Amino acid sequence: MQRIEELRELSGLAAEAGVPAVYQSLQKEANQLLVEYLALCFIDGIYFLLPHVLVLAVLSHFWPVLVLPAGAPFYGGEVSCTIWYPALVVMYYLGKKLSGRLLKTHRRSSGEAV
Repeated sequence: MQRIEELRELSGLAAEAGVPAVYQSLQKEANQLLVEYLALCFIDGIYFLLPHVLVLAVLSHFWPVLVLPAGAPFYGGEVSCTIWYPALVVMYYLGKKLSGRLLKTHRRSSGEAV
């Protein structure tokens, strides 16, 4: 992202200097870098979500619903795995992030190196 910002600044300078060929060249290179970055972000997201999709497929095959001991007002007595699995995953990642922050705060307050 830093390189893209540098190219944008240089293209701005080229536009101010009145050199359209350099401006177009720098803009083209910045746009190519941005597209590559967005493609890598997309692929990273796919690699993050793919295991969860596979787990959800297996769970929906073996345990399509989770029977609750008491009926919930909106769901009744059963909750689909497409509801409870993503909720558990979100709680896991939030708990992991919160525990990491708490550990860093605790280490700083106790004087340990982070």
